[in-house]
Amino acid sequence: MLLCRQFFALTHLTIMESLRQPLSFLLSAAAIVVTGLAPLLLMHSLGEDGKLIRDTALAIHFMAGLLLSTHLAAACLAEERRRGTIAAVLSKPVPPAVFFLAKFSGIAAVLICFSFCATIAGLISERAAEHFSTEYGFVTDWRAGLLLTATPAAAAIAAAIVNYMLKKPFPSTAFGFLLIFITLAALVCSLFDRTGQWSPFGFRFDWRLLPAGILLAAAIVMLAAVAIALSARLDGPATLAFCFALLVAGLAADYIISATPYHAISLVMQCVLPDWQTFWQADRLNRGGHIPLSHVWGALLYAICYVSAVLTVGSLAFENTEAS
Repeated sequence: MLLCRQFFALTHLTIMESLRQPLSFLLSAAAIVVTGLAPLLLMHSLGEDGKLIRDTALAIHFMAGLLLSTHLAAACLAEERRRGTIAAVLSKPVPPAVFFLAKFSGIAAVLICFSFCATIAGLISERAAEHFSTEYGFVTDWRAGLLLTATPAAAAIAAAIVNYMLKKPFPSTAFGFLLIFITLAALVCSLFDRTGQWSPFGFRFDWRLLPAGILLAAAIVMLAAVAIALSARLDGPATLAFCFALLVAGLAADYIISATPYHAISLVMQCVLPDWQTFWQADRLNRGGHIPLSHVWGALLYAICYVSAVLTVGSLAFENTEAS
């Protein structure tokens, strides 16, 4: 029970520390704004309504999440190791493995919240894109687009008021309001159709984006596990550089493995290099396609196994790290 209390207390502290990082709110708000502006900036449909907006929203979700995951891992562990605050925590005493896993759990919780915001933003943006209707012709739901774009500004204004009146930290408060307001934006969109007519309980979202968003969230958490494992030994810039290299190598994993002449080395690369293509399934949504549920469960199982292996190695490395 003592270990559980320590774990949950450290996880809560990590969540609050991560949310107080200015980049957590700024990157989330920027991703939502760019996703909301995509229907206004991209006028081509490429032969399918909403295709370009859908792909753009998923790409923004993926890249912003990868940047946020590496930043939070480097900020929450490498900076504490550099400042020497880890030594004060471990002297309580707190087992190093509990401290390390609690750090990852807190960062993963923040990344899941970010993925929730990015997925909802993708659903609203795809609805706002130009679609053809037999009754009205080509219709753009600019109301949904404006509502989505205004969400980060509303969250920032509400957080500023709370910060002024109650002295609450602005970044974490703004992030919390962002979660609330983007959920309310989706609910408001359900009250009207694409032409602005009253039509309650008709979301008219492309729900095929949900499994795609879940897969991207799993990929982001995977990279966070790698980043926090590296932060046990490396500083922030080195962690960011290695994660970027791992991202590029994982995207080209199929070519690298097939070009390896030795079977043993090929097997090692299959285990080490993450297969990011498993989590990027935007092409399956083309022409009315969908992502099979079996693929989602298989990808999640792969992510759990990969994260478990990485955290095991990172925990062993962290136990042998000088914390002073």
